[in-house]
This record gives sequence, C-alpha cells and structure tokens, in this order.
Amino acid sequence: MITFHDKINDLMTCPKPNRSKCNKDIYRASLRQLTKPIGCQAICIPERDIEQLRVALTQATVASIPRFNPTAKKKKRPPKARGPDIKAAARIGKHAWWVWKCDGAPRGDSHLTAVEMKKTKRNLRKAQRKFHAEKRCSDLEDIMNATDDTTFYKLVRQQRSTSKHLTNCLLYEGRKLTSPEEISDGWDKHFETLATPINDQRYDHFYLKQATEYNL
Repeated sequence: MITFHDKINDLMTCPKPNRSKCNKDIYRASLRQLTKPIGCQAICIPERDIEQLRVALTQATVASIPRFNPTAKKKKRPPKARGPDIKAAARIGKHAWWVWKCDGAPRGDSHLTAVEMKKTKRNLRKAQRKFHAEKRCSDLEDIMNATDDTTFYKLVRQQRSTSKHLTNCLLYEGRKLTSPEEISDGWDKHFETLATPINDQRYDHFYLKQATEYNL
C-alpha cells in the first residue's frame, strides 16, 4: 500500500521580516511612540495588552523595514509524497547520523558508526526508489482503469513533464551535437546502449537487483 497526495491544498504563510534591513533607530522610535508606560495601579488585561503589543511591534517593523508587507501571503512548498517505509528509514538515518557525529564524524570503513550511517543512507534510498516505482505503477494503472475521458487526460497530464527547456547542444562520446537530427540520433544511440545488457564487474549488483525488481 502506498500513500501520496492526489491534490495538495495551497498552504499560505505570512512573510518573515528581514531583520538585517531593519533601521534600529526608526524601530525604537516607533515603539516609544506606539507604546505607553503602565502604572502600578493599571488594570492588567492579558488579551488586550498582548494584542496592543502585537500591533505596536507590527507597525514598528513596517516603519523600519523598507517594502515589508505583513499582510502579504506566500505559498508554502507542499510536502513531498512519502510512504511509511521512507519515514521509518529517514528516522533511523537521522539517529545513525547523530551517533556518527557524536563519535567525531570518522571516515572510512574501519569505523562502525560510519559504516552504519552509510547503511542507513542506502536503506533510505532503497525505500525511496521502491516507493516511487510503486507510485509510478499505481499511476499507470489509474490511467488504464480511467472510465471517462476527463479523468484519463487529467492523469496523463500529471505524468507529463512541466519543463519547457529544449536542449540545443548535446555531448555524446566526445562529439558535440548541435542540429536537431544529430541530437535525436545521439539520444537514440545512448538509450540503445543503455538497453543492451552487458556484464561489467564495475556494476553495482545490489542496485541492479533493485532495478530489476522494481522496474526502475
């Protein structure tokens, strides 16, 4: 079972002021003007006092930082789709990194903490590849099982790349290809070579097994 967001609502957050551009003199003067001393006999109402302080701080910030708009909204980056295996692997990886850091961040396979940290990273990447492979298969099944044209073309559009960049130069086997025909022919030969199985001792057989299993 995999879980991912079909549609993520846009999360809006208020912008944070850039304090490095704050004019300290204007900020102090604005606060002195907007706030009043509280006497000993004054009646304290926490809700009212906190709200007055918030308004004063906001106005002082706007006055002291140029082009700062506290009412402006910006979209928050939506969370990435993550399965339970990825979350568990990430949690274990963070703990292994912390143990490795406390051990002095040693390098080399002779240190157990370094070996364990690399192992957790490998497991995290494995979980990510597995999740995205399952998600890709699930998306293709949804496309094939779509019963109406609207759903079908909606799913197809989601699979397409949003990049509009077209390459005008390709380096292939030491040659510089510039014309559309040469670039197309270079890509054809490149992927033909990738699709031809060969035995090479330099290959990572652990990753090759995963690629075969998850159809990467």
